[in-house]
Amino acid sequence: FANGKIVEEWLAADMLTALMQLGVLGSIKRVEGPPRPPQLELLGHRGRRFEEADGYHYLIEGQVKNLSDLTLERVEVVVTMYEENDRLLSSERSFLASEMLQPGEVSRFAVHAARVGQASRRYEIRFEQSGHMVEARDSSRREQTGARGPPTEQR
Repeated sequence: FANGKIVEEWLAADMLTALMQLGVLGSIKRVEGPPRPPQLELLGHRGRRFEEADGYHYLIEGQVKNLSDLTLERVEVVVTMYEENDRLLSSERSFLASEMLQPGEVSRFAVHAARVGQASRRYEIRFEQSGHMVEARDSSRREQTGARGPPTEQR
C-alpha cells in the first residue's frame, strides 16, 4: 500500500518473484517474434573524402525511400566510420532532408564528418527515429543491416 492504494508495479514484481521462488513458474524464456520488415530502403549512397590541413573531411550522401504504411518523422541518419583494423574513427548524424517522410516517398540525406584524424577505410549507415533503430534494406547490397562503403578521395 502507498497512501492507502495498492501500488500495482510493486505487487506484480513481488508476486512474480514469489511464484518463481516457489517453483510455480518454470524458467522464463524470452521469445523473439518474426523479424520486422524493413521500413526504409537505402536506394544509393556515396562517400567522398577531402584532405585538409586540419584532417580528413567526409561527406556521405544518399537517398532513402519509406517502405512502410506510416509517415516517418524526424528520421536521423547515423554514419559510423572505421579505420583499417575496424577501430572507430568517427560517428556523425544528421536528419533526412524531408522532416516528414510519407509512405512511398524518397528523401535525400547528407552527413558531414569533419576533422577526422585518420583516413577511413569504410563506413556504415543506419537510421534512427526518437532514439530507436529503424529497420532498413540496402538495395545495392541486399542486406538488412547497415550499409557499408569505402569513401572515395577528392582533392
